[in-house]
Amino acid sequence: MWIASRDESKAIDRRAIEEFGLTSRELMEAAGSAVVRVIREYFPTATRVGVVCGKGNNGGDGFVVARQLGATAISTFPESEFSPECRAQFELAQLAGVQILSREANLNRFDLLVDAVLGTGFVGELKPELGALFARMQAAKRPIVSVDVPSGLDCDRGQSAGIRATHTVTFGLPKRGMFFANGPDAIGQLTVEDIGFPKVLLNTPTELWLTEAAEIRRLLPSRNRNSHKGRNGRLLIVAGSDDMPGACLLTATAALRAGAGYVCVASTPKVLNALSTVAPECVQVPLSDLRNQLKLADAVVIGPGMGTDTSSRERVKQVFNHLRCPAVIDADALNLISQGLPLPGVPCLLTPHPGELQRLIQNENLERMDSINQAVNVTRKSVLLKGAFTLIGTAGCPTHVNPTGNAGMATAGMGDALAGIAGTLLAQGLSPHDAGVVAAYWHGGAGDLAADEVGPIGFTARDLIARLPSVRAKLVQSCVG
Repeated sequence: MWIASRDESKAIDRRAIEEFGLTSRELMEAAGSAVVRVIREYFPTATRVGVVCGKGNNGGDGFVVARQLGATAISTFPESEFSPECRAQFELAQLAGVQILSREANLNRFDLLVDAVLGTGFVGELKPELGALFARMQAAKRPIVSVDVPSGLDCDRGQSAGIRATHTVTFGLPKRGMFFANGPDAIGQLTVEDIGFPKVLLNTPTELWLTEAAEIRRLLPSRNRNSHKGRNGRLLIVAGSDDMPGACLLTATAALRAGAGYVCVASTPKVLNALSTVAPECVQVPLSDLRNQLKLADAVVIGPGMGTDTSSRERVKQVFNHLRCPAVIDADALNLISQGLPLPGVPCLLTPHPGELQRLIQNENLERMDSINQAVNVTRKSVLLKGAFTLIGTAGCPTHVNPTGNAGMATAGMGDALAGIAGTLLAQGLSPHDAGVVAAYWHGGAGDLAADEVGPIGFTARDLIARLPSVRAKLVQSCVG
């Protein structure tokens, strides 16, 4: 689904009313109903709910929630400051017998708080009185459900000094600030709810696209019953060094688990010796045979664990000079490019983490979205920027935002696994952009499954790799029909 900016969100609201005849009251009723559904689904034991309401449309949504849920409302502004829509919902809540308390109410009496104070229009700095209120809400240590956006979140830039929600219920389309800066920490779990906006408004293209499971199912390479290994991609991995053999082994095992027909590994004798024990299914390629193997490969992964010394530089240069197939360029190969090694002329997927990207574009001061845009413009390649809500950018395409994954994946080896998955998908015929989109979603999904089965912190890249086949099967099954 598309991801909206502040202005795009306002335009959807305005056009729904002016062009399609919806009313503010209808939209507020639908928004309140959506929040109530989420509360009942995710917080079924919450019996004492306090809805903290602002003075604008977000506050109006909050008064609807209080009325529909039979909850208590906490009004944070005098009625004289209410917008007309908010005042109308405030009066309906009064008529329905909703208890309405002042800002100074004891928040510890509730077992769930609803944040309906500031909406998508917020920008700038919080007023001190609101900052104090939000601090009290957080200090109560109760789950917080935010309405549309967490109060105090800049829904374009992602900067937030306000609420850190347990769960955010947003309407129509997700907002771009949810995926940048400290937006991911502010939103908690995200639910996007349909409140009746006309589909044509929600399908209007924007700069950002949130990857969906149905899209992944469509892109995942299928396998016929009469298939054989030669039809499922011959992936050449040029990686590893005597000092860092593990990265190569993780890339290779991830490629095997992702379903590559052949996984050929070109590396040092020490790495190949370790590989024979860890992944005997791989074809071992001595570095002296690298040029011949490049002629046979359907795709190449180059960079994990190689180092940037003279011998590594010459190896990467040799591969780049003789590449005739698409490639995933990762880790130390990216660092060598940052040091002046020219990119190859074939289609490529570059997979930097933020530090590698900064070195690649020689700019440490850009925000995440601006960084990937510049990298795409400078390199003329597809770029996958790792991190929370991984970004995949390609010239002429909307930037994809990946929704899967979790904080437990912030550990060594995860990027090596991602490179193996992406390389397999390239070898099976996907474009660099599509390979990046599918690999990020699949990789994050395996991380989510590992977090569920092993624990949210402490699972390893090997735990993730072992779950790749299960996640692929679930992705396909969940999207059927």
